Amino acid sequence: TRSGLITKPGPEPANKNNAGSHADRKLPKPHMSTNIETQAFGNRARLKELRVAHRDLDIAISELVHNHDTDQLRIRRLKKQKLLLKDMIVLLESELIPDLNA
Repeated sequence: TRSGLITKPGPEPANKNNAGSHADRKLPKPHMSTNIETQAFGNRARLKELRVAHRDLDIAISELVHNHDTDQLRIRRLKKQKLLLKDMIVLLESELIPDLNA
């Protein structure tokens, strides 16, 4: 050495070629809040679609009810479909409400 001191070499990196390079660094994982926000945005879009479909079914059912030539079985099926949509809407709405205990 220049100063005249003898130094012992330290432990060598496992791979000298990659020592200190970016290859052995891990990328940060996305934050959980980002994933939750993305999911919430998707749920809001889905909620809007379900509400539109529910409203459309409501309009179609009311028009069919006023037409006396309409098959009653068809009206019952549409009403059942409308109820399923309503259940899905309620479920998504409850998922979007944050837990108060958390």
